Amino acid sequence: MSGADDELVDHVTLLGAQVLRWWPSESDFPLTEGWFAKEDDEPKSPQQLFDIYNRSVGRNSVYLMNVPPTRTGLFAPASNEALAGSAELLAEAYTTNVAIGAPVTVTTADGTSDVLEVADGNYLTSATSQDGSYVVTLPEATGFDRVQLAEDTYHHGQQVSGYTLEARQDGEWRTIGTGVTVGASSILEMEETVVADQVRVTLESTRGTPHLAEVSLWQNTPGASRTIDGAVVDCSVERAGDGSAERPFNNVEQLREVTFAPGATLTFRSGADCGASTATFWGYGTDEAPVTVVVADGDVAPRIGEVALADYLTDYEAQGWDLSALSTPTDPEPEPEPSFSDVGADNQFFTQIEWLAERGISTGWDNGDGTASFRPLEPIARDAMAAFLYRLAGSPEVELPASSPFTDVSPEDQFYEEIVWLHARGISTGWENGDGTASFRPLEKIGRDAMAAFLHRLAGAPAHEAPATSPFTDLTPSTQFYDEITWLVSSGVATGWRGNDGTAIYRPVAPVARDAMAAFLFRYVEAGLPTGE
Repeated sequence: MSGADDELVDHVTLLGAQVLRWWPSESDFPLTEGWFAKEDDEPKSPQQLFDIYNRSVGRNSVYLMNVPPTRTGLFAPASNEALAGSAELLAEAYTTNVAIGAPVTVTTADGTSDVLEVADGNYLTSATSQDGSYVVTLPEATGFDRVQLAEDTYHHGQQVSGYTLEARQDGEWRTIGTGVTVGASSILEMEETVVADQVRVTLESTRGTPHLAEVSLWQNTPGASRTIDGAVVDCSVERAGDGSAERPFNNVEQLREVTFAPGATLTFRSGADCGASTATFWGYGTDEAPVTVVVADGDVAPRIGEVALADYLTDYEAQGWDLSALSTPTDPEPEPEPSFSDVGADNQFFTQIEWLAERGISTGWDNGDGTASFRPLEPIARDAMAAFLYRLAGSPEVELPASSPFTDVSPEDQFYEEIVWLHARGISTGWENGDGTASFRPLEKIGRDAMAAFLHRLAGAPAHEAPATSPFTDLTPSTQFYDEITWLVSSGVATGWRGNDGTAIYRPVAPVARDAMAAFLFRYVEAGLPTGE
């Protein structure tokens, strides 16, 4: 069965199939002319083997080569040479992935968002994009020779039936390839090295909701080897790296792609919790040069899902792996309960919201059962914003006026003192009513533009030379609060979004959600900006 759409329909309608399961095809072939060894055998050349790899693995299939042993029980010398030669070609082509750890912009119901699951070397994580586009942003214009795509077939099967690849070069997008199915793997070789700062994958047609697991941009690296002397794994870091101390692997699935040489050292960061995995690691040690596994920067036992690392690797001792350094680390202390029942550790802004709670800036809403909720996606109102900034400033004493500075805020209101403080500090003047009075509109949602103005004034309205050309396509120098917004961006407090065309947008009038406000205040303090404490 080829898996074509009409065949799938026939199996359901004519043959009564109840369940469809994805399974990869196998590309079986012999290294030599026959399946069994003969004295005059001539193996396929390294280049032939490399080409078969690209035509099988590169076309959603499994590379399954038969290597017949001789009557001695060993492979023939010519076979060993062919295998070693093809390994060199594969290492040259598929060792340097310039996209690893890069942010990938996808389209969501709320606009666009950057995800890291599509360039993390992990085929079990993935992301969806509402319009089918995935934009990989590289740190700088970089060359690559092959593009490899993969769907999360393990969890979601094969859905893609057509796609287009584009590269942004000198600010212009150009098509660099098209493909049909993706499945477990689709590889497109470029006619020549492509140098680009962004690559866009557009899924033109799909059977169902596609979950793209990987976009790899492979750069030819002469002399490269996939047999390594060591690697560092730190599953607490946000972005996947190349396994070096500076850019560690951040998931154990990345270890599937390397082989450890005798004498190599595999280092796990103390307390690493790498999630469940069935990854097989490659490499054999010897008595004189074992593959050594160590824990660095502490004594908390690493874990692979619910399994201690030492238990996960027990079988590798038979391969010459030394696990003796894993016997001493202690189990981690239990994680403290989150401050809010609706903000778990998997929340994008969990750290920032926990910081907000620890500082007493937000207490959330009482659930009536001893817990509290934060309502992270709820837009923050102007009165709550006043309370946040007041508490950030240390809840200073406020001299209350004889009458409210705003006609729509009375002394009985929940955040009256905080709003009075905000007015006294000059952070908000409200709106003129036309009769000499002003209103605050306490329950109105605060927009991203006004939020920038509030934080700029909280910082003392520092001088700032706004750029003559806007860094965002939805802002111009004449936009209200343009100076304040560009100051906020230059201070590292806000970044905006990247659109599908690679340009940046700020969305100035979009309301600020409570989780995003936690992130803004966290970055504000991290940047060393004054709070008035």
